Amino acid sequence: MTSTTCALSTNINRLDQLLRERAASHANVAFLEVGDRRLTFADVDLIADFAAAKLSAAGVSEGDRVVVFGENSERFVIAAFAVMRTGAAFVPVSPRITNAQLKAIVSRTNPCAVIAVSDALPRNPEVFGDTPLWSMDALLLQECRFRRGVEIANQDLTAVIIYTSGSTGIPRGVVCPHRAILAAVRGINQLLSQSSEDRILCALPFSFDYGLYQTFLALDAGATLIIESAVSNPLALPAILKRKRISGFPLVPALAAMLLRSRLLERTTFDRLRYVTSTGDLLPTCHTERLRDLLPGTAVLPMYGLTECKRVAVTPYAAELTAPASVGIPLPGTRVEILEVENSAIKGAGELIVRGEHLMAGYFGEPEATLARFPIDPVTGERMLRTGDIFRQSASGYLYFLGRCDSLIEWRDRSWFAAPLEDALARIGNVTEAALVTSNSDKHLTLHAILGGGSGVDEITANEHVARVIDEGFDGKPPPWTMHVRGNLPKTIHGKIDRDLLSASVRNAL
Repeated sequence: MTSTTCALSTNINRLDQLLRERAASHANVAFLEVGDRRLTFADVDLIADFAAAKLSAAGVSEGDRVVVFGENSERFVIAAFAVMRTGAAFVPVSPRITNAQLKAIVSRTNPCAVIAVSDALPRNPEVFGDTPLWSMDALLLQECRFRRGVEIANQDLTAVIIYTSGSTGIPRGVVCPHRAILAAVRGINQLLSQSSEDRILCALPFSFDYGLYQTFLALDAGATLIIESAVSNPLALPAILKRKRISGFPLVPALAAMLLRSRLLERTTFDRLRYVTSTGDLLPTCHTERLRDLLPGTAVLPMYGLTECKRVAVTPYAAELTAPASVGIPLPGTRVEILEVENSAIKGAGELIVRGEHLMAGYFGEPEATLARFPIDPVTGERMLRTGDIFRQSASGYLYFLGRCDSLIEWRDRSWFAAPLEDALARIGNVTEAALVTSNSDKHLTLHAILGGGSGVDEITANEHVARVIDEGFDGKPPPWTMHVRGNLPKTIHGKIDRDLLSASVRNAL
């Protein structure tokens, strides 16, 4: 067995088939670790087969949908692979969403069953209506006269339907085929150089594509995934990094801000930590720089992606210090272009358009929304993805995130962008996170700079810095603005700054 294993999977077109291959080639290698529990690739394959047989016997078949409900655990991963092995698609759902959100997902997806993988069933199982509700433990304890589930030959199936967090508008179920997932996974692993020697920590919820894909990345590389509950104490993570000999640590910017504020990273060394990745929101360049100072020998790699294609860009190892504000270069096989915004305050800035094999199939049950987001190129007939995000690209190919299309700041007949201003605001002393939202009253624009840092932020000094940042950002002719200081900025269940909630709170205050 070699340490680099990605090449083994190039002829495999389904994730459940890849698990079968890994069970043969890496039978005794640990795939999942949860606390003191350790499951090898062969263990996961065997138990997933058993569960798939039970699901098939209960009538779950190709084309069906099954909700997998619960916190991060080995049972969640096994349930997901069991569902895929029947030819059905699984729908990962966090128990931390509201009953209204859960009811909407069940109504839209129309699953044939719900598998609860947490220790307890949902508090309000009536939300699922008449849909059969199974406990994963009970499912595995039932007698079964055969081991292997139905063997599915179809290579063009949907693996998972992931509901977005809503940061790009109305939450929608993104239909993710096996082929597209594997195309994204292989590109990411190629740039991260992942191998069977890696130990990847996942403390991000499996209902979030960034968390879920850590399972697929580990599977493709033959690596070990160390699973932590998404609701465990984040401040325990540095000790886990050390004790579990973690080599890969995916985090979101909010978690990075929390760890930096705690100063826990300064108190130990992480000899095995090879890389830290970040996506899901803007990672301020000052945080990137600080992480690199605190983690010598560890590559800190900002990335950019969205559920509709998983990943667009990754910062390569060799160039992590040459473009500190960039989110990297496009994945192998990914082609991008920029539709320039008229009257842009930054030359060459525009909406990022993506092409490649990793584009997902669209939104479940929403053909019009799918066509709007995934239009067809009238010249080539090729599918494209409109990301809804504004970027610029350097001559050397590096991508720089400037903000969302729906957050453009229209001022003095020009379009301005929030992300560079937020990046500058995060550099203010003792500020750990920053967001810029707008309000309009009687057609008068007002900017609201919202700083996270609580009592540690000197509001008088911060106000002076905010004035300078906004003045420079708008070439000395800024719109009216206000400043607000909070302890922590509100987050979505996936750890992103909840700008919609911030905007609503500003409107309510006005």
